[in-house]
Amino acid sequence: MTTEGEIIEIWPKCPECGASRQAECLVCGNATDFFPTAYQPDEQAEALRFCPDCDDVAQLRFYRRCHRCEYDFGDGYTPPLRVEEQEHESKLAWVLLLGLIAGLAVLMAYFSLLFRR
Repeated sequence: MTTEGEIIEIWPKCPECGASRQAECLVCGNATDFFPTAYQPDEQAEALRFCPDCDDVAQLRFYRRCHRCEYDFGDGYTPPLRVEEQEHESKLAWVLLLGLIAGLAVLMAYFSLLFRR
C-alpha cells in the first residue's frame, strides 16, 4: 500500500537475463544494482537517488552493458579497463614481498652474529 505523494519507480532490468541494471554513484563511485529514491520536495525535480555508501544524494550513471550477460543497452557509461593498474599492483606486491624476505634475512643474520659471541 502506498501513501499519497509517494513516488514508485521501477529499477530498469536487462531484457535478456532479467538482472537489475547496474549504476554508479557520481559522488563516490559505488556501483550497485539498486539505489533508493531520495526524498525531494519538488515533484518537478530530476529524479535523484540516495547512495548508502557515501550517505549522499546524487545522480547516477547507468552502465552500458549488463554485468551478467553483457547485453548492450545502447546507452550508458562504459568503464575503462584497469588491466595496467592490476599488473602494476601485482609487480609492486612482489617487490614488497621480496623486500620483506630480504629484510628478514638480514635481521636473522644480525641476530645470529649478535648471539654467537
